[in-house]
Amino acid sequence: EGFYQHKHLVPLFTFSPAVGCVQHVALTRALVFCLAFTVNLCFPLQLGTSNISSSRFVINTLESRTLIMRMLIKCADVSNPCRPLELYIEWAHRISKEYADQTDDEKEKGLPVVMPLFDRKNLNIPKSQVSFIDYFITDMLSSWDEFAVLPNLINHLEKNFEYWKKLSENN
Repeated sequence: EGFYQHKHLVPLFTFSPAVGCVQHVALTRALVFCLAFTVNLCFPLQLGTSNISSSRFVINTLESRTLIMRMLIKCADVSNPCRPLELYIEWAHRISKEYADQTDDEKEKGLPVVMPLFDRKNLNIPKSQVSFIDYFITDMLSSWDEFAVLPNLINHLEKNFEYWKKLSENN
């Protein structure tokens, strides 16, 4: 039984790039790779061997496959810094607005402010993006890149970091 016989995976690859669902070939490749190991953990991926390994990784246990899927989902969740700059700028503004709205709502209801960095009075999008990339994204995506090999995404990440860093230094 081969990989392509699992028809339940087919709809995942019919998303339109124009909608932005699958933006990067490298991310798509990583998604295919991880789905093959995690969607149905009962079957080995047919790539000539039932255990996939490299000099650094052996992927033949439920735990390793689960870890891979969790890492994929986390990286996808925070992947905006790895998009082309124009898209990333748009999404940085959208997420900042969402967080600022949340902060406004928390203040209005007398709740503790969870993300004071996104208070509209002090909001600095370049600074928030530099911090986000520096403290959360770079190490995580670099580790993921060692596994999935995503040079285009890492390249976007580095260029985007420099863009936001220059803006934050000029403010």
